Amino acid sequence: MKKKLYMLVSVMILGIMLFTTGCGSEAEEEAAGGDKTKIVLLLNGYLGDLAWYDCSAAGINAIQEKYPDEVETKIIEMTTDQSKYDAIIADTLSEDWDIIIAGSWTMMEYIQQAAEDYPEKEFWFFDEPIEGIDNVYSISYNANEGAFLAGMAAASVSENGVIGFIGGEDSTVVNDTLVGYLEGAAYVNPDIKAIVSYTGNWDDSAKGKELALVQYNAGADVVGHLASNAGVGVFEAAKETGKLAIGSDTDQSLVFEESDPEKAQTILTSSLKRVDVSLVHAYELYKEGNIPYGTCERLGLDKECVGIVDNDIYRSYISEDAAKAIEQAKQDIIDGKITVSSAYGMSTDELNAFKGQFVE
Repeated sequence: MKKKLYMLVSVMILGIMLFTTGCGSEAEEEAAGGDKTKIVLLLNGYLGDLAWYDCSAAGINAIQEKYPDEVETKIIEMTTDQSKYDAIIADTLSEDWDIIIAGSWTMMEYIQQAAEDYPEKEFWFFDEPIEGIDNVYSISYNANEGAFLAGMAAASVSENGVIGFIGGEDSTVVNDTLVGYLEGAAYVNPDIKAIVSYTGNWDDSAKGKELALVQYNAGADVVGHLASNAGVGVFEAAKETGKLAIGSDTDQSLVFEESDPEKAQTILTSSLKRVDVSLVHAYELYKEGNIPYGTCERLGLDKECVGIVDNDIYRSYISEDAAKAIEQAKQDIIDGKITVSSAYGMSTDELNAFKGQFVE
């Protein structure tokens, strides 16, 4: 009887060990078997824009750099020609990628459809929320929080009490940054005025320069942008007029540090969107088997996924008191003492009314 009981217990223990061994995360199982997790980024633009697309690429590159023995990655430059997207996405889906990543609102419908057609594949989407699809995990950024700090910086150095903003398009994701930017400026100077323009596309740097010159000539002494390639024209206008600009997504002063130091010196700061931090965060959730598919995770100042650049150029323009005030506001946002308004959830009328407070 004892012998039979011992054999039964032994079999049970062996079964538990085998079950436990089989319960590791997908990434751990692949690593143990020598297979790498294959991750591809569908980039709806071009590398080398010095802003959003390069920022997006930094995300997948950060995963590759941190986990070189675990992942195989690729970036597919789809360009901005949407007539090519269906074919490129179809080719990608026919290959053996474990995770397909894309971002920005222009890619939402494509990824939603792909996820429904290929339920066995896993999709990560950043910059806009996709919820309720079981094989899609999405990330959105509290860009309004970082923009609030950028607006504080703009108002702190503005001598005319007028600032500018140029967006690539009149969309919610752009206006969310605009709302934070204006609210932050008003936090420093309740009487601040603003000039707002949209290029209507993300590529036309000549248009960006043209609109920036109009704003500078109308009295703005600092102009921020969220316009990708089109926003590069803002820096040209800032250099030409001797005024200041605010970059977006990455530290854009670094782009010109060696090639055009004078232009770099016009970039007061940049409002950051840390796609690299957020995608490494996503991969680490994936490794643990804890990635929350079907939901959208919002990441902000508390996760260091948004913010502003604090470098020597910034410190050369911003007073010590202003820098301390901006740092305190950052902590107050993290602690919930300051709530930054968002364009998400605003109706068109509400957004126009908000903008109207700042128009001269």
